[in-house]
Amino acid sequence: AATAVAEFHDDYTSQLAVIDAAGLPNASVYLTEWNRATEPSGNFAANEQVTTDFIRGAMADVNTWNLGAGHHNIVAMTWFVMNGNDGAWPQYSLEYWQNAGNPVGSSGDLWTALLEGSQYPAGLKETRIPEPSSIVMGLVLLVSVATIRAGH
Repeated sequence: AATAVAEFHDDYTSQLAVIDAAGLPNASVYLTEWNRATEPSGNFAANEQVTTDFIRGAMADVNTWNLGAGHHNIVAMTWFVMNGNDGAWPQYSLEYWQNAGNPVGSSGDLWTALLEGSQYPAGLKETRIPEPSSIVMGLVLLVSVATIRAGH
């Protein structure tokens, strides 16, 4: 799962760089379809656990990215696909995996991992402005004091 999270990070940051290079650093970004296939055969519980680890890692990674100064934030993420009970897309379907593999509520359940990921705040609808450093704040304060003393 760690390799998949690293690849996911590289993919979304490269797309954000394209958006920024196009002169749109304040454009709102929504990941409307993201996922990882989970093999619906063999050891269901083990297969689902790997994807669950990916979900937790990916959501934590995006949160860390969003909190970084100067980073173009991702506002929201939507898993593809919810409904797979009609037989299509079972390897991605949250509904399918609620009845296969690990029980809902367990640490290896896809649905539970996504619910836990909802603890992270939404990203800003723009690039996060870097916080001024204490050195810069100190210089601003010194300049302000000097200006006041000079009577300006």
